Amino acid sequence: MRHILSVLMGATLAAGLAARCEGAVRFTQPPAVRVQDDALRIEFAVSEVTDVSVAIVGADRKVVRHLAAGKLGANPPAPLAADSLRQSLPWDRLDDDGRRVEGKCQARVSIGLGASLDRIYGWDDSYALDNSAESGPSGLAVTPAGEVIAYCGGHRNGPRIVAFSREGKYLRTLCPYSGDLPEEKVAGFGRLKLKDGGTLPITYLGHNGVVLQEVFNPERQTMVVSPQGWLVFPNSVANGDWYGIQTDRRRVLVMGTDGSCPRKTFLGPTILAQPKAGEAHLAVSPDGKYVYASGFGEKNRPEKPQLSKPVHAVYRGLLDSTDACAVLVGDPAKPGADDFHFKGPAGLAVDARGNLYVADSGNNRIMVYDADGKKLLAKASIEGPDQLQINPETGDLYVLSFPANAKQATLTKLGPLPDMKVLASNTFNRFPMVAPVFALDANASPPILWVSRLAWHDPGLTAVQDRGNELVFMDREKLSIGYQHPTERLVTTKGAMFQSWPGLIAVDPKEEVLYAGFIDWSRIDLASGRVSRSSLKAYDLTFAPDGTLYSVGHTGYRDSSVWRHDRDGKRIAFPDGSMEFKAGPTEYRVGSRGFAVDRKGDIYLAEVFDRTKLNNGTRISHYGPSGKPVNLDLVKLPVSAGGFQVDRRGNVYVVCNVRPRGVVYPDAFAKQDCLPDPLSLPHPWDWPYAYLNYYLFHIGSVFRFGPDGGSIQVNWDDHDVKSVPEGSLAGGKVPPRQVSGIHYHTVDVKGATMQYFGISPTSSPAVGGRDPYCLCWSPRFAADDFGRLFLPDTLRFQLAVVDASGNEILRFGRYGNPDQRGPEIAFEYFMYVVKVNDSLYVSDYGNQRILKIRLSHQAESTAEIP
Repeated sequence: MRHILSVLMGATLAAGLAARCEGAVRFTQPPAVRVQDDALRIEFAVSEVTDVSVAIVGADRKVVRHLAAGKLGANPPAPLAADSLRQSLPWDRLDDDGRRVEGKCQARVSIGLGASLDRIYGWDDSYALDNSAESGPSGLAVTPAGEVIAYCGGHRNGPRIVAFSREGKYLRTLCPYSGDLPEEKVAGFGRLKLKDGGTLPITYLGHNGVVLQEVFNPERQTMVVSPQGWLVFPNSVANGDWYGIQTDRRRVLVMGTDGSCPRKTFLGPTILAQPKAGEAHLAVSPDGKYVYASGFGEKNRPEKPQLSKPVHAVYRGLLDSTDACAVLVGDPAKPGADDFHFKGPAGLAVDARGNLYVADSGNNRIMVYDADGKKLLAKASIEGPDQLQINPETGDLYVLSFPANAKQATLTKLGPLPDMKVLASNTFNRFPMVAPVFALDANASPPILWVSRLAWHDPGLTAVQDRGNELVFMDREKLSIGYQHPTERLVTTKGAMFQSWPGLIAVDPKEEVLYAGFIDWSRIDLASGRVSRSSLKAYDLTFAPDGTLYSVGHTGYRDSSVWRHDRDGKRIAFPDGSMEFKAGPTEYRVGSRGFAVDRKGDIYLAEVFDRTKLNNGTRISHYGPSGKPVNLDLVKLPVSAGGFQVDRRGNVYVVCNVRPRGVVYPDAFAKQDCLPDPLSLPHPWDWPYAYLNYYLFHIGSVFRFGPDGGSIQVNWDDHDVKSVPEGSLAGGKVPPRQVSGIHYHTVDVKGATMQYFGISPTSSPAVGGRDPYCLCWSPRFAADDFGRLFLPDTLRFQLAVVDASGNEILRFGRYGNPDQRGPEIAFEYFMYVVKVNDSLYVSDYGNQRILKIRLSHQAESTAEIP
């Protein structure tokens, strides 16, 4: 098994930074130290407006005082002088904790911050099917060249379509599509335009990062590769889950087997003009002109009859169109058992002559029609037929069926027309909670049936060989895809490389250990890259600056008990000898609450303090090192506040779904039809405008509050959006009256000393805020001892670095799927950032990996301090 670590060698760093400030900034006056009585002044000058950081370093080169950092210009953070390339900063010979610095030290000035990819942890080709959640890939197809395409689904990690060779070697990821494809090959997926002329993939579902329209958790299905080389598969409606519905219909989707969009649009013909959930089965005519569809209607949704009612017909439409399909055979609303009616039809297949095969599951038979569905050619009895695959050369038909005994399934090989005799079969046990799917590799010798979903927590595919008169399950050690023997797995939960998912992350200050996950945590040794299981069970973890690990939420996300651990996860006592302390009830949105420990060991938690008042639902509470309350009302927030951080000065930085009045989207976005302006829409807004609600509703701000705290309060009765005046963040001032992220309620901000608009995606603004989609997760960002913030802007696939005055110092990153492995920094869906020393650790969980990013500068110089 391939080592689960991808390393980019130091040559990448030496060759130059992947992301820099523009221009070749340099010192026009190197730093010098001037003595002024007992105080000192550090003086330097630079060639152009850039960012600077000034620090005092000891003999061991460790920073003892963070003097200043930020972007020069009109509004730099104090004590930097405004509108000047020449700077003179005082130092009082004290360190960050107010103690006098003795011994040899230097003043260090760094200019032109940049970022480069250092290392990738986690992703490994042999785990490319890990995103298949509990039940394995829900759809399979095979190209004429024998490439196996698997459609996997994961609630948190998003859908994934992956291609393997016949021999089981990982080839590429189709969904999310590659960031290296040229614009003309991806335009049909839908792209956002930027003012600088660039484009971005549209994030159609920000709950877990979906860049393909009408694709969510895939339901069980039959997909197919057309004669044109297109992958043809049905859209999904998230099993009726309201936050995942991106469409009001069921339709066909079309993409290239290289992950491109071969047509003007990814969207194909409409099958049903309603969002009916359930399995879908497709087939394509041998000339590639027509697509056939059947299925739909979930069998176990009695509470939603509009979704669960079966469709008793087969549809046909023009594949290279977006027109509606028409009923070919059967009556959608009326079951029947005669030659031209069905009872819950399932799988379809089309032979080389264009004849249509239908698995009439409810009538325990297979029906064969001519291409137009007018003439019945043959029929065969078989109990519970479900999926069909046909060998175009021999005419042999393969049937996956489920007899009355739900614990078994059968693969049957039927001979060609007209007799359709049984030539081979194999009955096998199936896990009762999942139904297998299969696809035929007719060009293999002998032919292979690839089967998935044979067991719970099994992401792999097993080969079944057609040996003429028998169908033989192959030994997985000899022929399989994406299957690791249980004794070789690093972890077993969901068959994944990470024990849960590479979601929240915590990194110890020595950069030796990283924990990643949520509830279940994986432990990564940062030197070797080894991922292993951790015994920790918690809803959140964080490291204190001294290397102590803290956890909260051990029995559920409302469990407010806080524990301490050593670096390896072993529990240790608090300073007063206790083993835990109970805080107030934690934020009820599981991904929004936040958790921080400062350099003194003080603990900060997001808590629910009054669920009866929707506009005062969350507070950030400050506790001492052993849990004694210091200020339980430090910052009061709306119900859905996001993550937060605390710096060495006691400032609190908070994410909230709030923006200045009159501001709809970040200035970088160009005007375009797919980003509607809510100020011009009727209220309540029509559902078509919720299509891209993650831009409309989920780009928010980071606020800084001083040690005395403050509040953000929603005005529930003030929602006249058309009268909201223009607003801005000019001069670093925070407007006291703003709006919630959906431009519905006004918001009062008190006590905030800085605001930066542009972090995404932020969680739903507040209960009752008319947000059509749920988004429980909010970004976790990093704040360093200079007061700089390192903020995920997921919807732009970038990470922004912002100084203490809200100036953007640096923005880096681009879109990419797992196949983009450097030297450029590429993200797919990331929300969690940790900064340790000169490194950023980013949980790009859409790509099932963690990126280590090295920060450095274009120029750096030191001066001895007398």
